[in-house]
Amino acid sequence: MDLNQIKYHLPEEVRQSLTADRRERGKFICPFCPSGSQPGQNHDGAFSINPDGLHWQCFSCRRKGDIFDFVALRDGISLNAATKILIEKYGSRTPSAAPQQKQPEPDQQQKAPQDYSDFIRKAHEAMKGSPAEKYLLKRGITAETIDRFMLGFSQDSRKQPCIVMPHDQECTYYTTRAIDDKSQNKYLKPAGVSSVLFNADALYQNQQPCFVVESQLCAISIEQQGGSAVALNGTAGINQLLSLLDKQRPTAFLMLSLDNDAPGQQAEKELSAGLKERQIPFLPFNAAGDKKDPNELLQEDPEILTGFVLAAREIVEELKKAESDREKELYRSQSTGASFDDFTKYLTANAGRPPVPTGFDSLDKILNGGLTAALYIMGAISSLGKTSWMLNIADNIAASGRDVLYFSLEMSRYELIAKSISRISFRRAGRNSSPLGDTFSTFEVLNSQGNNLTLQQISALQDAMKEYRETIGKHMFIFSGINSISVDDITKAVEEHIRITGSRPVVFIDYLQILAPEDLRSTDKQNTDRAVVKLKTLSSTQDIPVFCISSLNRANYSEPISMAAFKESGAIEYGSDVLIGIQLYGVDRKKGEKDNDRAVRIAEILKKAEDPKQPTDLEVKILKNRNGSRGGSGRLLFDKKYNSFNEVPKDFTPVHGKTPFDEGDRLPVL
Repeated sequence: MDLNQIKYHLPEEVRQSLTADRRERGKFICPFCPSGSQPGQNHDGAFSINPDGLHWQCFSCRRKGDIFDFVALRDGISLNAATKILIEKYGSRTPSAAPQQKQPEPDQQQKAPQDYSDFIRKAHEAMKGSPAEKYLLKRGITAETIDRFMLGFSQDSRKQPCIVMPHDQECTYYTTRAIDDKSQNKYLKPAGVSSVLFNADALYQNQQPCFVVESQLCAISIEQQGGSAVALNGTAGINQLLSLLDKQRPTAFLMLSLDNDAPGQQAEKELSAGLKERQIPFLPFNAAGDKKDPNELLQEDPEILTGFVLAAREIVEELKKAESDREKELYRSQSTGASFDDFTKYLTANAGRPPVPTGFDSLDKILNGGLTAALYIMGAISSLGKTSWMLNIADNIAASGRDVLYFSLEMSRYELIAKSISRISFRRAGRNSSPLGDTFSTFEVLNSQGNNLTLQQISALQDAMKEYRETIGKHMFIFSGINSISVDDITKAVEEHIRITGSRPVVFIDYLQILAPEDLRSTDKQNTDRAVVKLKTLSSTQDIPVFCISSLNRANYSEPISMAAFKESGAIEYGSDVLIGIQLYGVDRKKGEKDNDRAVRIAEILKKAEDPKQPTDLEVKILKNRNGSRGGSGRLLFDKKYNSFNEVPKDFTPVHGKTPFDEGDRLPVL
């Protein structure tokens, strides 16, 4: 499946789910922000599809992306879930080739920039002593300014004397202005060329504010008096300016100073609305005083215009300083000293929230009492009971009265319940004190209804099931789904549980590498890294323990487990708060032990581990503990058939030289 082909269905998907804004063609009411749904600042739709038809953007909330991002944000789901929905919807009818984009009308087609440098140079050479020079000098424009802006003299298409005014330094566009102020069409432009704003570069300097004025002569007047200005070429240039700002936001602070007449003030209101909608900062600023425009003021009193330029600069500096002060104040408010009250509140809240015991004394001792609001990742090679041990911890916590959310990506909820009942039946019967008919394996629990059980067996099974239901079952919530549960799903389930019950659960995940990927286009490692970061965020933001199983990259039965086994998983090693490893007891290397002696000893350990009649002797090692000591360990006996673990005390001494397996009846069954 070529996911790129699905991107071409973006316009169809948008039109199916969004409301078009009739007031502005091609725009929609944004589903992610208020634009288009409220009066005033948010009165126009701000969501649009880019010309390529493959991407969208909202110029109000600044969100953007392709069809996959759109569906994920719109529906509040992961990118993986959005991809599945779009494949199902469009996969069977995706075009074999990208649809042809609608070609712009001839007058809208992009053309290569024109080069009018020769014409502009000759016009400028003709300026000296011309009627145009006399006209400009009379309007307050100095000879130095004429040279700076390469203003020239020529005759327009009507053979009337005019001023030639280039709009940029590259000489790609110019306009002419008739010297006769009574001329009906004072301004003319080159035929067949789209207009360009005068001095648009002023928008993208941040040394001082940029005045937005109507005419070129007004912009030149402000520039001459030490300011910076862009001209709209009349009020019709508003849309052109806004279109330019949609492509590239200004770096200069905008000061709106359109003409002091009715059309100019109406245009300023329209421009103000467009800038507010785009969240572009600006201020209305009258740079003409009681005159019609800045050029008239220049003719009357240049010093007053200079004063306006300086005043605007001071205003913007004050605004920048105020904004800087607010930013500093906000930043300082995040210092530990300023937020120390939050810390004391946190301590008070945590005083009534002790660690959650796991039910395994040696592990709780290493972890300073049990599980806290942290990310725990546990790994082991296959067949060492990772799932059974984690489920045992989860059951102990649920039985203590704390809610547990258990996410299983390999086993069904019924298999997990059966494993727990199997362990309970084994504990209730006692390791060697009752006939095996009173105990049940996971398989036997799941198939108990189809077998002919004795009355004693039925009674034992019912007692185990009753105990599960009345202790563990009241606080255990199991979510199962092979490759269909993502971290986002887990986060939503936790939030929903807290919202409904008011209780913060302990979360268990089995296991990390088969969580549904966030992005099908990313590698397994990238998706695993993202999952670890998100799970750590979940633990921190919800203040809950998160405990999950991880597969290992490099490990074997005869070697001690270490952090190196997790290294290729990237964020696991660094993102986890506590990293736990399980290995066969005794595989650690002994100081001074020869290779041959070690080989014989390991062979004996492996032989015992393979004996189905004997519990497996295991060691739990703390490989990393961000807020505690690392290197601690505990010893367990694992009975595979009944999913049960016996904790071996450190001071355990076999009687008459017997092994821990032989003395299993002396150990408590958990």
